[in-house]
Amino acid sequence: MSLENPKLLIITPRICSIEFLAVTFAEVGSLTEVVRQLKAKLPDIKRYGDAKLTGRIHEVIDDVTKLADRLRESPRDVLKNMSKLILVFEKNLTVQFEEAYYAAKNPKYELEFEDALVFSFVKLFGIALDECKIIFLTRDRDFDTEPVLQELKEVGVDVYFSSGECVQRIKEALQ
Repeated sequence: MSLENPKLLIITPRICSIEFLAVTFAEVGSLTEVVRQLKAKLPDIKRYGDAKLTGRIHEVIDDVTKLADRLRESPRDVLKNMSKLILVFEKNLTVQFEEAYYAAKNPKYELEFEDALVFSFVKLFGIALDECKIIFLTRDRDFDTEPVLQELKEVGVDVYFSSGECVQRIKEALQ
């Protein structure tokens, strides 16, 4: 398998990479808030003289801080490790935005604009790459509607909501 013609290429619209960063940073923010709250309560707990509990809280603060630090670096590490397989599609496709606009407005899809952007992107790649197998992996159940699934199926896109099932399908395809 050459890098010019990989057997597996992950293509993602820019909105997905932004959502990936946003979710990760929201988790970091949440963990940072937990640490802040624990530190704020520590003087109250110390007043009650429970040194063992105070020590455990210090350990938890250290562990949660380390986890937040790892998460902060996670997007960069994931993108670096998978850079040969992931193509973040940065170009604005006028037709994609038009399709997303109408999909978001159409009540049969039940999609918010951000999800409609992803839907239209996947659908366009299904149409454009009809000789390739397109697999769409998402945990977002907003895509689990009959109209969305049917339209993606019509353009040759397999939709998976379970990473385990998706990985199994990819393994089969790569053999």
